[in-house]
Amino acid sequence: MSAVPLLLVSLVASGNSSSGLVVLPPETRRAARDQAQELGAAALRGDAEAQVKRMHPKLIQGLGGHDAALEFIRRQPAEMKKEGALLLSMDAKEPTACARAAKQLQCLLPEIMVAAIQGGRLRSESELLAVSYDEGKTWFFIDAHNPEDLRRLLPEVSKLLPLHGRKKPEFFPGTK
Repeated sequence: MSAVPLLLVSLVASGNSSSGLVVLPPETRRAARDQAQELGAAALRGDAEAQVKRMHPKLIQGLGGHDAALEFIRRQPAEMKKEGALLLSMDAKEPTACARAAKQLQCLLPEIMVAAIQGGRLRSESELLAVSYDEGKTWFFIDAHNPEDLRRLLPEVSKLLPLHGRKKPEFFPGTK
């Protein structure tokens, strides 16, 4: 058993759930994953409105508001195409760590993205920060690939969440 699950068990056993790491019920964990999957599916089909619906409000604000966020997202496929990339898949997993902070539930979800690029495929693994203001019914997401930038934008992110950043992408030559 890794250190994080042991820490989670000890915090739950000690009754520390008002502020700190928490273990969520399976249905709440699945809701976070399912809503993250909805975000990924929206990105794959080019549905900017559905993506903005799942974006963290401070990210939308940082992009200049709802309309500016929509425009930013709508430009992404063309930007990727200019770089010779095509997003093939986005897969979010169940949360690996969750915390209660600032009247929010906050969870980290591993995310795997695969893109076709010249000469093969690129597989990228990072984390999404999921935030719920209603005890896990509705989740909002923001990429946690750069922990320092994330904490600047969202200083309320629990310091107990082990933000790892993006792992080094893997390139698979010759695969389509």
